[in-house]
Amino acid sequence: MLDSAHANTTLAAVLPGLRESRARPCGASLPCYRRASQVARRDLSIARKSDDAGSYVGPEIGIGPDGVSLPKGAVSGVALEALLRRLTVRQADSDFGRLPIPFRAIATEVSNGEMVVLDHGNLAQAVRASMAIPAVISPVEIDGQLLVDGGIARNLPVDVARAMGANVIIPINIGSPLLRRDQIKSVLSMSEQMTRMLTASNLRTSLAELNPQVDVLITPDLANVDAASFDLLKEAEGYGEQAARQATDRLRRYAVPADDYAVLSARRHGAQAPEGVLLSAVHIDGTQRVPEASLRGTMVSVHRSRNGARRASA
Repeated sequence: MLDSAHANTTLAAVLPGLRESRARPCGASLPCYRRASQVARRDLSIARKSDDAGSYVGPEIGIGPDGVSLPKGAVSGVALEALLRRLTVRQADSDFGRLPIPFRAIATEVSNGEMVVLDHGNLAQAVRASMAIPAVISPVEIDGQLLVDGGIARNLPVDVARAMGANVIIPINIGSPLLRRDQIKSVLSMSEQMTRMLTASNLRTSLAELNPQVDVLITPDLANVDAASFDLLKEAEGYGEQAARQATDRLRRYAVPADDYAVLSARRHGAQAPEGVLLSAVHIDGTQRVPEASLRGTMVSVHRSRNGARRASA
């Protein structure tokens, strides 16, 4: 029996993903676009990484071999992923099944509309793929697949949780209801309605897979909240808490004594976070236009800045 597991899609993948974390370069055969979302962050210069530090929103337009390359989403890809990488820096294992609580992120392959279950790799990248709302957040390429929001294919992945071995499912349905006729006023609202229709269709299938005698469905009242309601985060939190409290009686049968829970929690979080690499020396080769001393000065500056931020947060 699996004591617990997380299977999440869309923005719902973010918090469990961060919690369970504790806490392809361009080649001759590939088109290299001057666009941040297609360049792995590890391949960016220190200056480029710094430029991205505070830029999470904005279209990414660039020039490629075929001319102007228009963005696939309104929200910047590399900066958002950089933020998620910082938040998941304590990921100790690339196998999501070996995280403190086994985790799966759900995404959708845009070429065929099929569900993709992400169970290994980089946690930040998997979470970003799962929350890549079409036309809003740029898609993510993982293992040759172009991935977007998993809600398109499976908004409530009950079957994925069952496949992980869960005997009891406690799903949280945060799907947005369909827009009313008077709310559909533009191309954007029409596009949003089509996305909601696809989500509602697969949601009905997932709800039918639940066993009401065992599973506990929690459905917050989100009639006035959707994925873009960043200004209503506190209200959404309150709706979620209210729905969970209303399910208290059904959840209580699965409660364990406080001492047993403390032992279980300690066992889950007993693994040590990966330690940093200690560098004994840094050699800089191949510089042509930038003096080596300038590069070393930049690295020292970034190092001091990060250490100062850590001390301030402590």
